[in-house]
Amino acid sequence: MKNVNVLALGALALCLGLTSCKQENKAQETPEQAVEQKVAENEAFTGQDGHTTQNSVDWDGTYQGVIPCADCPGIEVTVVLNPDGTFTRQDVYLDKKDGVLDEKGTFTWDKTGTIVTLKGNDQISQFKVYEGSMSMLDTDGNIIEGALAENYILKKK
Repeated sequence: MKNVNVLALGALALCLGLTSCKQENKAQETPEQAVEQKVAENEAFTGQDGHTTQNSVDWDGTYQGVIPCADCPGIEVTVVLNPDGTFTRQDVYLDKKDGVLDEKGTFTWDKTGTIVTLKGNDQISQFKVYEGSMSMLDTDGNIIEGALAENYILKKK
């Protein structure tokens, strides 16, 4: 009987503890706030022992892959990152006549030393750089997830 009372008292204490916990209602973030948060997270990154992709990976070179396309079999993307901070990018829309877009410009590293932002004449795009590959980021600077996520990875040639 004593054990039953102890169990009942424990269960009651657990229930009271759970119901007394306050849940903070997080306000809906605007897209601008989400981007600001992402930038703040990137700025806070220091890397292990100061190592970043920028200073510890052989990142310069040619990256290539085929990304999904809404109205064609895919877009063959080739990006060349040069040590002087310039890049070239060629997008070839497969099975499209005159479906070639060439872009040249400069790129910058974010404060984490892991993400490059390509700034050309017509577009701005971001990639997270790894050893031997880089992953295209969405317009908010996030890694693309889901069933097609691996199709947004360009391999180093």
